[in-house]
Amino acid sequence: KARINTLIQIEHTEPLMVIAQAMLRDYRNQKRARGLLDFDDLVSRTADLLRRSSARSWVLYKLDLGIDHILLDEAQDTSPRQWQIVNQLVSEFFAGNSARALNRTIFAVGDEKQSIYSFQGARPQAFSEQRRQFEKRAAEAGKSLQTARLNLSFRSTPEVLGAVDKVFGNPKNQDGLTFGGDYEDHEAQRRNNAGQVEIWQRMEPDETTDPEFWHQPSDDLQNLHQAEKLAKLIAEQVAGWLKSGETLNTAKGKMRMKAGDIIILVRSRDRFIPAVTRALKEKNIPVAGADRLALTSHIAVRDLIALGRVMLTPQDDLSLAALLKSPLLGLSEDDLFTLAHGRRGFLFDQLKKSKDHPAFASAYEKLSHWLARADRIPAYEFYALILGEEGGRKQFYSRLGQEAEEVLDAFLAMALNHEQNGLPGLHGFLEDLEMQQPEIKREFSESQNEVRVMTVHAAKGLEAPVVFIVDKSAAPMQALHAPALYEWTAKTGDPTKHGFLWVPSSADHGDVSGRAKADISELAVQEFRRLLYVAMTRAEDRLIVCGYKGSKKAPEHNWYDMIDQALEDVAQSGDSIAENVTRKIWRLSDIRSEEAPPVPDQNDYVVRQKLPPWINHKMPEEKTLPRPLNPSGAQALIDESLATELVHPSLLATGDSQMPAIARKRGTVIHRLLQVWPDLDPQRREQQALAFAASALPELTDQARQDMVTELAHIIASPRLAPYLDPATSRAEVQIMGHIELKNGPRPVSGTIDRLAVLNDHVMALDYKTSRSVPNSEAEVPGDYMTQMALYRALVSRLYPDKPVKTALVWTHAAGGPLIMELSDAALDAAFTNLSKL
Repeated sequence: KARINTLIQIEHTEPLMVIAQAMLRDYRNQKRARGLLDFDDLVSRTADLLRRSSARSWVLYKLDLGIDHILLDEAQDTSPRQWQIVNQLVSEFFAGNSARALNRTIFAVGDEKQSIYSFQGARPQAFSEQRRQFEKRAAEAGKSLQTARLNLSFRSTPEVLGAVDKVFGNPKNQDGLTFGGDYEDHEAQRRNNAGQVEIWQRMEPDETTDPEFWHQPSDDLQNLHQAEKLAKLIAEQVAGWLKSGETLNTAKGKMRMKAGDIIILVRSRDRFIPAVTRALKEKNIPVAGADRLALTSHIAVRDLIALGRVMLTPQDDLSLAALLKSPLLGLSEDDLFTLAHGRRGFLFDQLKKSKDHPAFASAYEKLSHWLARADRIPAYEFYALILGEEGGRKQFYSRLGQEAEEVLDAFLAMALNHEQNGLPGLHGFLEDLEMQQPEIKREFSESQNEVRVMTVHAAKGLEAPVVFIVDKSAAPMQALHAPALYEWTAKTGDPTKHGFLWVPSSADHGDVSGRAKADISELAVQEFRRLLYVAMTRAEDRLIVCGYKGSKKAPEHNWYDMIDQALEDVAQSGDSIAENVTRKIWRLSDIRSEEAPPVPDQNDYVVRQKLPPWINHKMPEEKTLPRPLNPSGAQALIDESLATELVHPSLLATGDSQMPAIARKRGTVIHRLLQVWPDLDPQRREQQALAFAASALPELTDQARQDMVTELAHIIASPRLAPYLDPATSRAEVQIMGHIELKNGPRPVSGTIDRLAVLNDHVMALDYKTSRSVPNSEAEVPGDYMTQMALYRALVSRLYPDKPVKTALVWTHAAGGPLIMELSDAALDAAFTNLSKL
């Protein structure tokens, strides 16, 4: 039967592969058309570039010139593809002849026991394999590779580390934990600090459930789901600690416990997270909530979705009922019953008829106003209006607290993103939202002083004085998470003989997919153990292990039993934490040997204070900042401010706008050629310049282009310009930006200097002028140009305060060759003074 199942799987897999190939091909084409890469592309393209590309040797040579040391952090989570990149990068480290005679190093830090990201391709055994490979290559190259085992822990107390060692000192719990040797016990640096490990009795369902007591209040522990029971017990324990001033034996000494000292860890996001968050809030304990949140599952977002559906279909009674009870309209349950009970039509029509009721009249007025706006503006603008000008955000905060801020911001960001990338309509946005089911990933901070509830994966790298590990007694790999597509490899171990089999149902496994499933299950159990190791080592001072289970027997592999069995001989019975709920405690010394110093004004409870009056006032209009001033157009400001006509009218203001298009285009080409000319091969300059002029100015005759290039050659050959065109000391088209002080305040300035030369004794700013109207003296230089150069001098002087800054105009069309006109400081000072008076 197993072989028959395999043949059936092959028959089913073939059309699936055809569809998958087509989808992947379309995905690749879409990325290529948009010029996009995903994360896997970044890794695979880099690996291919270093391994198989025709440019491999050149790339490795260039990299070899720039890499002295390679540091790999969290190396246990490096995937095989990423290790390929590392191996290529270090290949020259062990070569006899390298691009540079330098002793390069590779430093890798990792802990196989903490490899928990297999879903990202991590293989913990690769860490040990790579270490052995580096040892071999180093020995062959006559170099050494040192391996340091770091078993000294600076984080946790001896009790916490002792519990970890007792759990994983058991050989049956070590499979998949280490691959480079045997498990080694930890050594605690905090030997003088007393810690504690507690094991709470696991919450189990009642053996009998009497249906006649269904009406009992939900706060009766015996009438709650096991997860909710445990959540309430944890909240009561935390509240008791904070209220009584419980102390912790931290590395810094005796400290009073605060909410931010506590992390609650779970394996997966299920009903327990909202249950414990709700229970903590009921005790008025600050809590950060879950580390990830499905946006559409939050009550505030569901209210906003209901609002959108009512705007599209006012006759949607269910959505309207939810909206009426939301903070946006604020009707009570009794109000809604009064409005809806006994009606003979749609709820909206009934609301319209009930205008004599103040609350109903107000709700109808708001709805009518919103309906009129929703038809005329995009989804983002509509929701921004509701949450901003209409006061919706304040109403949500009033009922749900500040935690709603992040959710509302994410909702608006989704609306804006939809508007920018899709159709702006409200209906399209709501459908997009329901289809995508976006998640918010929250970043927690210890400084926020809130209880953190998160998965073990999210807690990687974090630590806390008090850690709860909550185990729901689920198998390491459940049927829900089993893949439908199994990757198989031939028994021969030949890596080229592998493929995929589609297994729609667990009952359809054949011999090949069955082996693949067994391998996946074993890997899941191994990572399950490593996940527990990470969870236990997050605790600094106290570790509390608790859990709950359903009616079924707990699976063979579960965290609670692993810890309970390991500490069975050393933990002692402690006082009960609730009726019929016991706990076992393990500690090496008295945890309450001395009192902690009092902390003044210590308050870990949420205190709701009255908001200041300014919070509801509309902010004043933001002052519009002036656009950055362009030096070449700065004279326009002076022109506008003067009542009398200038002696020298602005050539830019009158000439540029009226200049023929071909003349402006010719000037642009000359500027471009002057920019690159000094960097061109002297033997081919004129030939390359003519070729560029022919492509850029086809309107000119060959003779006109030749005359232009000859003119440029004369400019470059000028002895006065030579010091300022040397590529070693000068640059073309230098962007510069800064501020100048005008009468009405600072004004940003942004411009481009045609050529900036920095010499030993001074700095020169050159500006090329291609106009045919060439002044005979400095006194005839147009005001635009003088103001422009004055601004250049002012900005450059700040960059080179130890050198005098000079400026010059280079007239390319002067009779008899280029005219280099250096401007005097007096003329520039006068121009700048006129500008600063504005």
